[in-house]
Amino acid sequence: MASVDELDGATSSNVVRTGASDDTDLRNLFEVSALTSRSRVQAKSRGTYDSKLKYIIKFMEDKYPEQVQVSSSGVKELKLPLSFASIEALFAKLMIDTDLPRDSRKRKQLEANRREELMRVREAALARGLGEDDEDVPDIPAIEEDMTINKANSITVSKSCLGGYKSALKLYYSDRKIAFECPERERGSQTIDQFLDEQIKCYANLIAEKKLRAVMPLTEGKASMTEEGFMRIIEKMIEFKPRVRLRRGRV
Repeated sequence: MASVDELDGATSSNVVRTGASDDTDLRNLFEVSALTSRSRVQAKSRGTYDSKLKYIIKFMEDKYPEQVQVSSSGVKELKLPLSFASIEALFAKLMIDTDLPRDSRKRKQLEANRREELMRVREAALARGLGEDDEDVPDIPAIEEDMTINKANSITVSKSCLGGYKSALKLYYSDRKIAFECPERERGSQTIDQFLDEQIKCYANLIAEKKLRAVMPLTEGKASMTEEGFMRIIEKMIEFKPRVRLRRGRV
């Protein structure tokens, strides 16, 4: 049976070893980590895509019912391929839908409070005997205009979220082995991929302008670590060498 000192020595030699074996261990460690991370991301992405597909199916059911069918198991699904008009309308809706972002709930409450405030000011002014044409009496069109302006300045989905809807739709096509295209599109015209990429790019400019006006937060999602940063941390960890070899009874 090996002594404690022998075991300590073996452990220490494993920690301080250098050379080609370290490079191999580093690569293996990174590959295992990458595979684990990729599988987790894929599972998480599937769940995110499923929620986005529910929105897409609900939209198609309301606006383009001919694009929705019921499967043999009784589940509603998209009838592929979707028409260009339906896809165009879907993404137009996504770019102005203020119900999707979580942060929009607070802004909606602020808009509702603003409307109530204007209505109270109007009622109080009329109660004092002021006429409808008085400048101190907010009229209904002015109140609606104020709400319309606030609506235009409301929080909408992020650029990455909008791109996620495109990815979810493409994956839906891919899972069913159907090309991501519209039959009615003429040859030589933009593909659906190109059209949506262009729309997302234009939308990104709008989001950038909203961020400058502090309508939307500057950052989106979580701050991720780059592969280069991850590798540097692992390299530093492997380079650590014990300065003192612990023995039994020594602290």
